[in-house]
Amino acid sequence: MRKIVIYTLLVVFFNNVSGFSQKTVKYYKELPLLTIADTNLIPILDSAVSFEKKCKRYNESWVFTLGIWLTKEDTFDLYVLEISSSNDIDDALDDLRTYSGFFFYQNHLFLVYGQDLKKFFSFSNIIVKFKYYMDNFLIFDDSHSRRVYYYIGNRFLFDRGSSYLCICK
Repeated sequence: MRKIVIYTLLVVFFNNVSGFSQKTVKYYKELPLLTIADTNLIPILDSAVSFEKKCKRYNESWVFTLGIWLTKEDTFDLYVLEISSSNDIDDALDDLRTYSGFFFYQNHLFLVYGQDLKKFFSFSNIIVKFKYYMDNFLIFDDSHSRRVYYYIGNRFLFDRGSSYLCICK
């Protein structure tokens, strides 16, 4: 009897442990393909991608998220743009953000969310279904970069950047 209890506990333990080391739950997000409408965005995207390419952890499958917020000031509209990087599409999509669309730039996927996106992007009728998995493990790679810009009077101004666990070449 004791051997059966020990065996049962071991099976339950290893089943739970193996669940932490794999991606098991599958989800889907349907997003429209976007095209860049404001060409002032291109140097910002170039800057984000070129910075990531300098990091040792960079690889060709790097995913970027791009958020845009509108803040109304007394005499003008102020847009805040944030670009973040991720080394895993599953981590990027398994986020609390509600993505509004996507586009590819320099062979990288950019997931877009935020407000008043039609100022910067054109929405197409092409809808793509993204499949992603929820991570069930306890340890994950949290290395990422984040860059923040202000958009005032049809110009982007760099505000700040941060890089977490990024070692540059």
